[in-house]
Amino acid sequence: MNITRGHPMSIGKNLFHGFGIVYTGLERFRRKRKKPRKRALIPNNAPAGTEFEQITFKAYIQTTQDAVEDEIKKWLDNGTIVEIPADEDNRWNFPLTTTMKKNQKIRTCLDVILLNQYLKSDMHEIPLLSIIFDPLRDARVYTTLDLASAFNRFPVKKSDQHKLAFTSPKIGTRYMFQGCPFGLNLFRQNSKKL
Repeated sequence: MNITRGHPMSIGKNLFHGFGIVYTGLERFRRKRKKPRKRALIPNNAPAGTEFEQITFKAYIQTTQDAVEDEIKKWLDNGTIVEIPADEDNRWNFPLTTTMKKNQKIRTCLDVILLNQYLKSDMHEIPLLSIIFDPLRDARVYTTLDLASAFNRFPVKKSDQHKLAFTSPKIGTRYMFQGCPFGLNLFRQNSKKL
């Protein structure tokens, strides 16, 4: 049936009858009825922990959410991420994770561990420090480079940027990385079709 004019579409099985769609030969399973809850749940009223622990936890979560939103704003300002166009493939969406840096600031990262499993390993041994520093022994001038967020400077192919998508936790807007996010294995090549 060409009801979507060549566009992919999913419909729930509750609509099958209206479209004249049937499926046969599938084994049916009956769900067990859930036992009724003894008491109603009240939002923002968890029975776990003391009142002080709950207040401390909520304050920490709020601080983390604010740090994540600040990081998203920085990424937008420096062009690391862009909002996903409405017509882009929306099957990809990874969670954002946070970790504490040594300076007690929160680092926000895209959790791409599931994407990394589709990439073929191309690892090399780490060279000895003597091999790295021996050629620098007689140098007279040394310099350092600003490598802040250097991984974001590796461009991602336009056709693959939607595979690095995430959703902003507070406002629900979807974004995608234009540069490589921290945690994506750069030293791999495609092994499976994504």
